[in-house]
Amino acid sequence: MAAFPNPIVAHAFTWASRWEEGEIRRAIERAAALGFAAIVIPLRDPASVPAERVAAWCEAAAIAPIGVSGGTPAADVSSPDRETAARGRERLALALARTRDMGARQLNGLLYGPLGKAARRATGDDRRRSADALAELAGAARPMGVRLALECVNRYETNLLNTAAQGLDHLALIGEEGVFLHLDSYHMNIEEESPEAAIAAAASAGRLGFVEFGESHRGRLGTGSVDVAAVARAIARAGWRGPVGLEFFSAGVSAAEIRNTLSIWRDLFADGDDVASGGKKLVEDALAAAWTSVMA
Repeated sequence: MAAFPNPIVAHAFTWASRWEEGEIRRAIERAAALGFAAIVIPLRDPASVPAERVAAWCEAAAIAPIGVSGGTPAADVSSPDRETAARGRERLALALARTRDMGARQLNGLLYGPLGKAARRATGDDRRRSADALAELAGAARPMGVRLALECVNRYETNLLNTAAQGLDHLALIGEEGVFLHLDSYHMNIEEESPEAAIAAAASAGRLGFVEFGESHRGRLGTGSVDVAAVARAIARAGWRGPVGLEFFSAGVSAAEIRNTLSIWRDLFADGDDVASGGKKLVEDALAAAWTSVMA
């Protein structure tokens, strides 16, 4: 038996500075060469992703794809404007189709609303519109064999789901199986009183779908304030065996759209292989120690 049961997942943006076919393929091949079990493929513009070719590249590299997508201000399922909400539903439907066509079995991300700082506090009506759209999406995803994982992110990136508790409330509103939470240490480090308690709550509810390690400054893992060992212990203590991702950004590597959207202004790393392999080893060692302690 492996020292820990969690598959370790890379993110394509660790390598891809431009979202074009050559960059996508290179990211897949580098992640596979470094021994990752899966790779997150962003669907920021779902129509532009060559899903069938991604499926072929992943099959050839023996690595599993995972989709990630979300809304935009102009295509927002939580919006009170009917046309904007309709565009949001169309965008999510296309992202789901691309996820299926890539051969992926999970779609992560801000599926519930747009990425970006909001001008006001979310209302109950915003949440209901979002939940209704996601119930529809979950129904469409079920026969495809795809599950959804909603990412809870910080207050500067959404006004809807900042914490695991809000996420669990939203899942109750959606009222569908096959919808889970995506928890990221970068965001939890900002919003949660205890990232460990957030992981435990989602796992005990049977609704934890993805845990991602991102450092407090979004660069090299282990050089900021995120407690990698504590997050690993929370995973093991919960007995959660699902996928664990690594996500990194750097001004010198990330595409301009990503830099500007996420405020990545510093050159936090230059070599994707180096930051990915170092983060992978750190997380693998932490998980191995955590699971060994739990099983002792």
